[in-house]
Amino acid sequence: MEIGWMVLGLIGMLVVVIAVRTMAFKPDIASNRGVEGISFDKEKALAHFAELLKIKTITYHDTSRIDAEAFETFKKTLKKLYPLVHEKLAIHYIDKRGILMHWRGGAADKPLVLMSHYDVVPVNDEKWSVPPFSGHIDETFIWGRGTIDTKLTLVGILEAAETLLEKNFVPAQDIYFSFGGDEEISGNATPAIVAYLKEKGIRPYLVVDEGGAIVSGVFPGVEKPCAFVGIGEKGYIDLEVSLSGKGGHSSSPPPKTLTQELARAITRLEKNPLDAEISLPAKALFNTLGRHSTLMYRTIFANLWCFSPLLKWQFKRAGGEMNALIRTTVSVTMLTGSKAYNILPSEVRMGINVRLLEKDKADDVIKRISDLLGKAFHIKIVESREASPYTSVEGQQWAFFKEAVESIYRGVAVSPYLMLGASDSRHYVDIAEAVLRFSPMALTPDELSRMHSHDERVSKENYYQAIEFFTYMITRYK
Repeated sequence: MEIGWMVLGLIGMLVVVIAVRTMAFKPDIASNRGVEGISFDKEKALAHFAELLKIKTITYHDTSRIDAEAFETFKKTLKKLYPLVHEKLAIHYIDKRGILMHWRGGAADKPLVLMSHYDVVPVNDEKWSVPPFSGHIDETFIWGRGTIDTKLTLVGILEAAETLLEKNFVPAQDIYFSFGGDEEISGNATPAIVAYLKEKGIRPYLVVDEGGAIVSGVFPGVEKPCAFVGIGEKGYIDLEVSLSGKGGHSSSPPPKTLTQELARAITRLEKNPLDAEISLPAKALFNTLGRHSTLMYRTIFANLWCFSPLLKWQFKRAGGEMNALIRTTVSVTMLTGSKAYNILPSEVRMGINVRLLEKDKADDVIKRISDLLGKAFHIKIVESREASPYTSVEGQQWAFFKEAVESIYRGVAVSPYLMLGASDSRHYVDIAEAVLRFSPMALTPDELSRMHSHDERVSKENYYQAIEFFTYMITRYK
């Protein structure tokens, strides 16, 4: 009888603790200082953007297909459109397509790096509503390949700089603009820029590159717009897996075929996912946006010590981005076998793509995959890199950046998160104190779906706010 009362007492205490923590789990007060005095010529800015969008800076993994002249034209056009930037800043052309601009400030102990890339992915012209390199602008949108990814960022930075130079502005700290021309193919432009800075002994205090955007309705129980700022990136592995054996005619198949073995291997991979972990970026995300959520979710996110097993189970069941946030993912992406319907293949292949959490190291994951597949399978490592280290959300860099976002995008909840994809900023982690990944755009799901697809476009309002955002960054950074 006494034991029963003790159990009820413990349950009651548990409920009280959960309730108290939930009630205290409230959103932080945003700075929302607002901005004054940011002005620029919108018509000129639109014309500049349109002209740069017309230049076909497409990169291909088959580098023989790259039009080198287009990239040179882009550089010359930048010089024409932004004369003060090219007159007042030190311009360095590094490697084939890297551009580094140095704006000397009042001090050099906390250099700021603003990044972008100006190469774009290929297009299928037939699927576009407007020609993808026409620089078409209607009443609401700017159309073209590279509007979202990510010429908007590059042009936004330079529009802000040119306008400030017209007013003889001098930044408080040295500022570098780092523009790569081969990010889409994991090229050497940005690594070469980083090597140059390292050789000069320059250690950026803050690096800002493309990353998360402002979106709504993607976090459980939160409908308000959320600005997702990447404080780290997942690692990356590409594997080519092959299995060889006896082929033959499909009219008399053996009891075991290579395709059956391949199918069983895929099933083993899918049934044995890696363990989930609520890592630092995930905890920071839950701690920030969980406070804006509904009561049920606030209860869960305020008490992860109690509910994390439930959260992991739910995310695994649902799949998608939330599951990828807390788990190293293994995906079979390519399959090849026979080239004829009536021939059994003598070799089958599959491509595997892995996105790594920081806790999981590439060699360990590859060995695990090898063990699951079995000795008969041959594994070739096509590409492999570890996850990036995480940037602290307790430092001055995060506080400044959060204030900048809140000041330009009023009413937005700013949250850290883990980038599932990759950016050129990963090359900076060895020399920079803090690396943050954010694309200053408020995008709908429809607009996001157009990136790397057809009819890529961005609103004029997004473009104007990006210029305001970078103006704020440049003028307030100390």
